[in-house]
Amino acid sequence: MAEGWAASADGTLSQGPASEASHYLGGFWIIEAEDEQQAKEIAAKAAKACGNTVELRAMMG
Repeated sequence: MAEGWAASADGTLSQGPASEASHYLGGFWIIEAEDEQQAKEIAAKAAKACGNTVELRAMMG
């Protein structure tokens, strides 16, 4: 996953970072996923659950 992904509160995914200069980091989650598709599914569910945009970035490999 070279680019970041953003999952919005309605569960839609878009490519690119979610944050802007006026936004701040409210926390982070580290998830373990089998592949990029599973990570996107988890991010979409998390965004719906918390009602905010969740940015998805790869940490390893």
